[in-house]
Amino acid sequence: MPISLALLCFAGLETATHVYLKLLFAILIGFLFVVVYETKPSGIVLLIAWTLDDITRELLNKHKSRKTLNLIVVLVVMLSFVGGQYVANKFVETHSPVRVVKNRALPWQNFVLIGMTGNGGYNSPIRHTTLDFVTTKKMAQYSSQQISKRLNTLGFVSYLQFLAGKQIRNTDRGDFSWGQEGIPQPPFNRTKGSLQDRIRSVYLIGGRHQADMSFYYQVVWLLALVGILLSLVKVNPVKDKWVSILILSMLGAFLYLLLFEGGRSRYLIQYLPTLIPLSAWGWYVNTEKNIEN
Repeated sequence: MPISLALLCFAGLETATHVYLKLLFAILIGFLFVVVYETKPSGIVLLIAWTLDDITRELLNKHKSRKTLNLIVVLVVMLSFVGGQYVANKFVETHSPVRVVKNRALPWQNFVLIGMTGNGGYNSPIRHTTLDFVTTKKMAQYSSQQISKRLNTLGFVSYLQFLAGKQIRNTDRGDFSWGQEGIPQPPFNRTKGSLQDRIRSVYLIGGRHQADMSFYYQVVWLLALVGILLSLVKVNPVKDKWVSILILSMLGAFLYLLLFEGGRSRYLIQYLPTLIPLSAWGWYVNTEKNIEN
């Protein structure tokens, strides 16, 4: 939801004509991405993609007055995000009922190691072995050594094959692996009618119609992937600014999931607010003429 709301604010930022309104949207975007970062850090790829695209475009922009305003907007977004993140960290440190010990946090190297072992997904043995080293510094050293060892074992070609297989696993399921984990979920209370029974049979893990719903999701997901492919074919990077940003965000998401923990399509859920509009645009531009005719 915060990513979707940020996209809405981006739309307001693009269409607003008043300077103060633009600055208000910029501040809201920064704060919303603080929520995104605190909830799912990898979700900020959209903010990174927008920043890179906007700075690049403004550096090539010949209109100095417009360039200055747009760069100020980018700066306000960044300051809002950094300031909001500082406040959020201070709040956690002073008001959280749970005592946070920073020097015992799992380092980012641990998630890289997990992402290149097994199927590239969550690996409980690696996590527990890493935690045995107690401090973040020692855990980072251990993970770095294991990463180097793993790369030497795989070799360049085998590692590329591993990444190709991981990318397939990252994107192959339209139901985003719903029901793949966990145990059957019997309802606490009896159903009160055929409609409630039907709904439960669709979404509960182990429901008798769960597979039917997964098939439907897969069909929709394949149509979405075709739309994304059509966007890649039709996009004009100069004219279609926001399509370029969404594509850049998608590539950043794929790269993140390849380098870090992934291996399952459920990791794409936080990127759906960027993938779905991109797919919709692909279908739109390829059917627009037919609709007009």
